[in-house]
Amino acid sequence: MNNNDLIFKDLIYRVFYEPYYLKEILSFNKYGKIIEKEFENLLNKTISSNEQLSEYIINYYFQDKKKIDKNLKKTSLNLKTSITKSIYSSYINDINKFIIGNNLEQFADFILFGSLATDDFVKEFSDIDMVCFIKDSVFESPYSFNFFQEKMYQLNGLLLRIDPLQNHGVFIVLPYEKLNYKESLNIPLEVLTKGILLGSKKKTIELLVNNDSSFQDSKKYLSDYIKLVQKEMLNANNSYRFYRDFLHRVYLLPALYLQDKGRYCYKKDSFSLINNYNGFDVISKLCNFYDDKFYKSRIYRKIIPSFLFKRYPIVMRYLLSKIYGSKEQKILSNSELKSYFEKLNKLIKKIENE
Repeated sequence: MNNNDLIFKDLIYRVFYEPYYLKEILSFNKYGKIIEKEFENLLNKTISSNEQLSEYIINYYFQDKKKIDKNLKKTSLNLKTSITKSIYSSYINDINKFIIGNNLEQFADFILFGSLATDDFVKEFSDIDMVCFIKDSVFESPYSFNFFQEKMYQLNGLLLRIDPLQNHGVFIVLPYEKLNYKESLNIPLEVLTKGILLGSKKKTIELLVNNDSSFQDSKKYLSDYIKLVQKEMLNANNSYRFYRDFLHRVYLLPALYLQDKGRYCYKKDSFSLINNYNGFDVISKLCNFYDDKFYKSRIYRKIIPSFLFKRYPIVMRYLLSKIYGSKEQKILSNSELKSYFEKLNKLIKKIENE
């Protein structure tokens, strides 16, 4: 994928995420904090309505056939479709019912992966990871695109009601990426094979996997990711939510480091695979700090009116940050935490100098 293709994919993700992003895109000549300047070159014209944006996206998608590299390997992902009964299986059932009830399988294949799929979900820490392999039918007309867009808003809203602190939406794979799948730019296959295929009677997804040029992609992705970790570290001690978001970010670092070395793996397994590398233990210490100061003490769970949080997640996030922000900041100003940040910075410099 060239740079414009990556920007286009990011644009699609944002358009499907939530209406606020769409509002920012439609006023792209007045860029807010959400939308990067690089969208200006991609859109290169004034777009003032969702209908115009849909038409533009469809035209861009079909403007030329994407070139597919020659060195491709046909791969079948064999996935579970049954939902094992567990303490949080009701969450999966709710998501599955939404996909089936809205006939979304005609537009995409949805894979639930991560802790909720592997029965390792920790309420109030784990988030919900899903990826949808979009089909060409989404781009057939403005009507089909707008229908799918609206349903993706609703699906992301459902995930937010399950986890009010969810900080990302459903990940996407565009149709031509299925025919040229790069693990360095998408979810690794080892992670997907542990997932559950929702809303579908079939049990396999066919991919053409591209193993070429992955090294440079992985190197750039790791470099960009490190910048995000450093950026979020600056805000991590401002509130519980920021610290949780930072932990989710930094928890993936060992897997991305291994990916840069050519080993694609599930993030939970990455810690045992990397145990001989000096310095990564600081990530476990950052997680233990969260467990001791927030999770085990139940400090945050005591203050969340759960029924209100589930109904008005964004509003409640804001109100709680105003009401309890000073209490959270006092916990997060701990000298122990500052020493962990210093160790993490040393680890990052060590990785960058390799």
